[in-house]
Amino acid sequence: MKELPIKNLGDLKNKSEDELKSLASDIRTHIIETVSKTGGHLSSNLGIVELTIALHKVFDSPKDKIIFDVSHQTYTHKLLTGRLINETNLRKLDGYSGFAKKSESEHDIYEAGHSSTAISAAIGLSYAKEHDDSIGEIVAVIGDASVTNGLSFEALNFLATKPDRKVIIIINDNEMGVSKNVGALAEAFNKIRIKRKHRFAPKVLKNFLFRVKSSIKSFVYPNPNIFSALQFRYFEGIDGHDFNQLNDYLTFAKNAKQSVILHVKTTKGKGYEFAEKDVDGKWHSVLPFDIKTGVIKNSSGQIVGEHLSRTLVQKTVENDKIYVITPAMILGSGLKPYVTSFPEHIIDVGIAEENAAVIASSMAENGLNPIVFMYSTFLQRAYDELLHDVGRTSSPVVFCVDRSGIVADDGDTHQGIYDIAYLSSIPNFTISAPSCIEEAIKLLELGLTKKYGPFVIRYPKCLLQNSSLENFEYGTWNVINKLNNVNIITYGSDVYDIYAMLIKEGLTDKIGLVNARFINPYDKKLMDEIIDVSDKIIVYEQVIKTSSLGSKIKEYLFDKEYNKKYMHFALEDSYLETGKVEELKTKHKIDYKKLLEELKK
Repeated sequence: MKELPIKNLGDLKNKSEDELKSLASDIRTHIIETVSKTGGHLSSNLGIVELTIALHKVFDSPKDKIIFDVSHQTYTHKLLTGRLINETNLRKLDGYSGFAKKSESEHDIYEAGHSSTAISAAIGLSYAKEHDDSIGEIVAVIGDASVTNGLSFEALNFLATKPDRKVIIIINDNEMGVSKNVGALAEAFNKIRIKRKHRFAPKVLKNFLFRVKSSIKSFVYPNPNIFSALQFRYFEGIDGHDFNQLNDYLTFAKNAKQSVILHVKTTKGKGYEFAEKDVDGKWHSVLPFDIKTGVIKNSSGQIVGEHLSRTLVQKTVENDKIYVITPAMILGSGLKPYVTSFPEHIIDVGIAEENAAVIASSMAENGLNPIVFMYSTFLQRAYDELLHDVGRTSSPVVFCVDRSGIVADDGDTHQGIYDIAYLSSIPNFTISAPSCIEEAIKLLELGLTKKYGPFVIRYPKCLLQNSSLENFEYGTWNVINKLNNVNIITYGSDVYDIYAMLIKEGLTDKIGLVNARFINPYDKKLMDEIIDVSDKIIVYEQVIKTSSLGSKIKEYLFDKEYNKKYMHFALEDSYLETGKVEELKTKHKIDYKKLLEELKK
């Protein structure tokens, strides 16, 4: 990227509209070029370039606190605040995170990788401001999909009761979350988009005209929208790519005495044709791609969700009580084949994980077969519903939990290393982890029988195929390499990766390998056989040690008075930084090299 035409944020203050447009163009080009090599969140960052520049022109960061909801759209913000993100450092180990990170910059006010926290965080800052004169204006930038989440509603409901507590809320409305928005609020936003844009009246008339307009709207259209109904000063129809409009409205909000909501319309993916035309969400977060052709690099291995989706197509032909539920994750979860075949049987609840879990519980208790597709990192948001509404009632809901285990590039907010720990704390839950595509399908078929209560299938995005897989029974493990005096117990993608390592190192005659595809319940019969022959037992897994399979086995070994060597390769209780899977394994000392060293002792 050529050097930005600003040395610091203060340089933005006197830039002309043409200079700002040129800056926006340079930044947009740089983002496209960088993400084409590193992968990352593309469309959301392209859509918010002008709005981010305008925010930093009008407000004085870090005195004025700008909170980006989710914060996956902060690439422009990072560039403006002195972080030259590029192909060598973006989403790299010890480089720059793809999200806001307080350790990177004083301009990153609040960290988040999940949606809908910004307004609540802004309210918290408003209380801190009472004790800290260095805090200026407080701005929450939230997407139109995030504002429909329950947490945002809770924050808005609270803030509406505090008219003396000022927060500026900017709704970045691009008609999409990850993919196309769903729900009544999305439809309401669509109607708002076609309304005539506001024009500012002379300052003397502003408050009077606002009251008149609000009175007329209330008379003709009772409670025209939720924001007006809550008595917020709300302005819609703002062009998020027009610097003059943005400057006027942001300046007005800055000078206002009470909370203001600005509804800004932006174009997701702006400036890159393939991303602008995307309606499925495939350009929301992408692997490296060719800029000219728009060809995206293929994932290594088979995408598990797509295979499960095709299986469900076949199953729904036989059973019309099957329904698939997902929180704005149709594309990411591989559900396009199912949507194409049975659009009336898929329920996209938007960014509302708790809602998805309760809907599924009610369906299951009333004779239907609900299957919930959700990333591991987002499933944790529904913990209360999993415990109270699914586990307690033993509702036979199948949960297909994607992106489990160590997740590359997205850092500490998106790791799938906690699901076994929090799911293990809930009675009645079956927890399974397939080692290959065929095993994932067989686990899905078991879950659909509705015999076993809540049924979790956790998996990484991709797995290998294994056409030789045999049928198996519920709760059983299988021996991949014959038991020996040293035996490894593992599950998921590590099963065949470790097996390949044993073959390569010539250790198949010395080391046994067990596929522990069921974590709860686990195979105590086979476990007893392992105990009988083992001088050393090693459990290997990509999760935190707390409440892991290894911790369950350690307790079982204690009860059995096993007094030989036991080792557990897993993550210490921690949050993982940004990096590739192998880099993170190495840094946290659970890479195969460490495992191999132990095997050769």
